[in-house]
Amino acid sequence: MKEIKIIVAAAIGAALYGVLSVYGGGIPVYGNVQLRYCLIVVVVVAGYYGPLAGALAGGIGNVIADAIGGWGFWWSWSIANAIAGAILGATGLFGANLAKGKFTQKHLITFAILAILAHVIAYGLVAPLLDQVMYGGDLTVNLTQGWVAAIGNIIVSLVIGLPVQWFLAGRNATAGTLAEE
Repeated sequence: MKEIKIIVAAAIGAALYGVLSVYGGGIPVYGNVQLRYCLIVVVVVAGYYGPLAGALAGGIGNVIADAIGGWGFWWSWSIANAIAGAILGATGLFGANLAKGKFTQKHLITFAILAILAHVIAYGLVAPLLDQVMYGGDLTVNLTQGWVAAIGNIIVSLVIGLPVQWFLAGRNATAGTLAEE
């Protein structure tokens, strides 16, 4: 039953992420890189359902965005999004559980550290290096785009993702304390 929930959550997350990537808007920052709030979909899916769901939502979501965006498939960025989603979902391995309202200050700090690691690894290293291997181009441009994306995604994850997770956990903790009279 748990596996079905993970697959369904990942599928819904991937679809939302893909559509919002294309139609949700963003703030252009460098080259093809934009600050996009659609990353929050991956943060929430990963926070509720763990690393596998986060990886599937991020990776498949990027493939969906590439398919409907019409700009061709960028497998390097799909792989990077899957890696970021998996790392973002690792907060649950440290005891966080948004569905049960468990997201303490320790989990908040853990998520912040994991978010920084996720984006540095995925977009600062994996995406630009795979771009170089798979598509060529100027390594300096690939690295610059990757690091701009990493920094932008760190900002989005910390400024929007942390409060969203804190709110969702708090809401679920409160919902579980209601007593029937």
